[in-house]
Formats: sequence, C-alpha cells, structure tokens
Amino acid sequence: MLATAREDYEFVIVDACPVLAAADACLVGQYTDGVLLSVRKDMSQLPNISAACESLRSHSIDILGTVVVGCANEAYRREDYRELALT
Repeated sequence: MLATAREDYEFVIVDACPVLAAADACLVGQYTDGVLLSVRKDMSQLPNISAACESLRSHSIDILGTVVVGCANEAYRREDYRELALT
C-alpha cells in the first residue's frame, strides 16, 4: 500500500502509535524515508524521548525532526510575533 501511495503522491504521511508503546511504529517506520517524532509539551519526559530515538535509530530509521504538541494557542499570538520582528 505504501509503495502505491509513493507512486501517486509527492508526500505520504503515516500516523503510528507511540514508539515505546508497541513495535508497530518501528515496523512501519522501516518502510518510510524517515519519521517526525511527536512529543507532548510538559508530559513527554527526556529519558523516554531518548529511548524512543534510540529505538528508531536501532531500526535504521532516520529521525527527520520533532513536533511539539500541546502548546496553548495563547502562547503564539500574532502580537508576540510582531514584537519579535521589531527587536
């Protein structure tokens, strides 16, 4: 199924379960170009994030980057960006 999707689309995004919860993420990850590791703000602990990265690397899966989820919308107001641009 992934091979067919690769032929038809420029980008194919696959959502998988947490890396440390089950082997599924590493099994599926082996058929991708890489993964974006999703971590939850104020919940994901550094030792678990490190263990997840090590598990992915041990399966020769490239980590393309990290996405932090669970940030409050108020933290990213337009006014804040305007202030940053002026400094």
